[in-house]
Amino acid sequence: MNRETQMKLDFEHATRNLVSDETMSYLKGKSGNIILFGAGKSGDYFQSLLEKYGIQASCYCDNSLMKQGSVKNGLPVYSYAEAETRYPGATVCITSCYSFEIEKQLGGRGDILSVMNTCNWETSGGWTESDEASFIRKNYEKLDAVYHNILKDDKSRAVMQGILNFRLTRNNAYISDIADSKREYFDDSIIRGKPSINNFIDGGAWTGDTLDAFINWKNGRYVNVYCFEAECETASILKKHIADKGYNNITVFNNALWDRNQKIDFFNSNGSGGGYCLNESGTSATITVNGVAADTMIKDPVDMVKLDIEGAEANALLGMKDIIRKNKPVLAVCIYHKQDDFITLPNLVLGIVPEYSIYFRQYMLTPFSTVMYAIIE
Repeated sequence: MNRETQMKLDFEHATRNLVSDETMSYLKGKSGNIILFGAGKSGDYFQSLLEKYGIQASCYCDNSLMKQGSVKNGLPVYSYAEAETRYPGATVCITSCYSFEIEKQLGGRGDILSVMNTCNWETSGGWTESDEASFIRKNYEKLDAVYHNILKDDKSRAVMQGILNFRLTRNNAYISDIADSKREYFDDSIIRGKPSINNFIDGGAWTGDTLDAFINWKNGRYVNVYCFEAECETASILKKHIADKGYNNITVFNNALWDRNQKIDFFNSNGSGGGYCLNESGTSATITVNGVAADTMIKDPVDMVKLDIEGAEANALLGMKDIIRKNKPVLAVCIYHKQDDFITLPNLVLGIVPEYSIYFRQYMLTPFSTVMYAIIE
């Protein structure tokens, strides 16, 4: 690619504010009458931020039946309908990565604030300010090398540039300009040879949403699916879901994908996805799970791998190097959990199989759905 085509990064409008002063000033006037929609790690983060400003939330609400009826950070968790009944006229702060879907759910209701402009590492780390301008300047050459030398099409470069500009400015327009309506992980505009994809690894299977999407995408015609889900309760729900659906040839591993077989700690954040983030901060609020290398678990052919595993993607890729080298499967890997994912993950994959073509795509109007595809063309 011609290096005269530079990344256009908006350092001029870079901000350190993760939530605007105007938003916090408004919420101060609503203290005691605020509903936090989203009782996951983003809700944890925003509740702690409100406390620092002396602002009191009334409750959480969440669409998850698993969370409704619980108490979180001293606040009850209700359904949205019950929260509205208990606190009519309250300001609703959307504290979830699914802000677009929640806004549609709320319809024409007024007094809604979508407040989560944080990136995953900021939310998980409890950051109060952004250091993106400093990080991007420090790593510009590495980012530029990915942009110019690794990404295979203009759309991938637009996605990378748009996400970096969002990270600098927290201007959601940068994401809306690049968000794609196609099927996340199973994007037919990128993945060729769908009929030959019969054996699938679902890393971070949660309760079966990606499994359902895969089987639907394949019209039920597949050979084997290997689901990895680290958390015991969630794995049990997944197994029940598989039984209820009547799916065949699905193997569930109650393990976290890792670079070797060992115990690993995850931070229990009760998030909107699996809710467990790789614990690198030393906090004691952890669960210990069994980490496994996929190379030691799966000996059959693999045609596609999806990874959404809360910051453990690099380790998981290292733990399946033999599978990748031997089978050259399609890879669909989330690249939004760590600040350096744009640099680390494409280079890691190409270090295993240099022949891969690398694409970036964005699927939601939040910074929580950027996917890297690696395919053989």
